Amino acid sequence: MRLSDIARSKALFAISLAFHILLYGCVTLGGVQTHPNVLTDQSVSRTYGLTPLWVVDTKPYQKVMANSPIETSIPGISTDGRSVVVGSSKGELTLFESTSGRVLWSSPTDQGIVGQPLIDGDLIFVGDSSGSLNCYAKSDGKLVWRSSVKGVITKQPLSTNGVIIVRDGTNTVYAFERGSGRWQWQVSRDSPTDFSMQGQGALFLNTDQLLVGYSDGFLVSYSVSKGGKKLWSVPIGESQEDFRDLDGNLGFWRQYLAVGTPSTGVTLVDTNRGVIHARIPIDGAFHVLSHGDLLVVT
Repeated sequence: MRLSDIARSKALFAISLAFHILLYGCVTLGGVQTHPNVLTDQSVSRTYGLTPLWVVDTKPYQKVMANSPIETSIPGISTDGRSVVVGSSKGELTLFESTSGRVLWSSPTDQGIVGQPLIDGDLIFVGDSSGSLNCYAKSDGKLVWRSSVKGVITKQPLSTNGVIIVRDGTNTVYAFERGSGRWQWQVSRDSPTDFSMQGQGALFLNTDQLLVGYSDGFLVSYSVSKGGKKLWSVPIGESQEDFRDLDGNLGFWRQYLAVGTPSTGVTLVDTNRGVIHARIPIDGAFHVLSHGDLLVVT
């Protein structure tokens, strides 16, 4: 590896570390006492050379059952960067002003919020622990509509062409009308009969092409405008002895879609033809992040 490549890799790592530290500095977890690495005050953050703009304890530390702290979801951030929304496993959704930490509203929910919310214009979409997709008004946090799915939604929904797309833990992907919550279409694959992690991989949208990784190791492409019509499928994780689930995030790198799986490493896929371009053998590959000419794998 060239020295310039090493320098860029170090710089990217530093940027990534700073990003995560800043996020932790903005919104603390409700169970912060059990997470000693979370930045909770300015004295701790200065050891990293960073000072949080603000810190909000979304819930005083308390337990809902033995050794089970109340947790917050991954925050959702608006496209203009002005708003941050966070859900609580106790059943609460809170919208903050990102520059000041001021609470704009806090709304109780019928179920615990375990998924990452999506702020999409004047609406907020998020899954809950009962297996429902919920739509709230960004202005006041009131429930606009709710639609049920078969499993719990933990990943952030996608919004495109007037539909909201989500996936649950049953290898099923759903599309709902954005304004009303009416079901539009759904696609799924059978779960593997042998052992798998059965997680929820991220959804990836490439214009009209929806790319979905499944627990049986297949990457499948669907057309959003054609009601979820399958365009192609390709086996990525092929091992019967190691995890072949496609549970990590996906990303484009050098015109190819990079997909990580513990069983076969990183696979580069030509999304136009639905064929494998190359494989990069990396033991335990899971998440991928592309940045310019760099491909970071964890």
